[in-house]
Amino acid sequence: MATAPRRFDVHPRAVRKKKPEPALSDDPLYYRDEKSFRTALWHGLARLARECNAWIVTPPNAGRVRIQMAEGSPLLERLAAFPRYPIIKIGKTSRLAHGKFMDVDIVQVNLWRGN
Repeated sequence: MATAPRRFDVHPRAVRKKKPEPALSDDPLYYRDEKSFRTALWHGLARLARECNAWIVTPPNAGRVRIQMAEGSPLLERLAAFPRYPIIKIGKTSRLAHGKFMDVDIVQVNLWRGN
């Protein structure tokens, strides 16, 4: 028994829609997937810490980031501009930098929930 030929006019092929182009006023980070968004967020925090004479001591995939700040670092004032990311002051420790031990403050910034 022969089958009837397939009629494409009855069941047309599914056409994939293009993603909408972001408007010029939209932040391009909103249109990324979650992994690339988190990576860009972490690297942005690392750049900010480096500018403010601070060091990140956690790996890049961690949502809770520990930062060691030198005395007089403006990092806390600059992070206060982003109330979405809570800051917890942990304490003080010493760090070897340029052949000398220096006292540093330790803070924790929660970038996202999870690990």
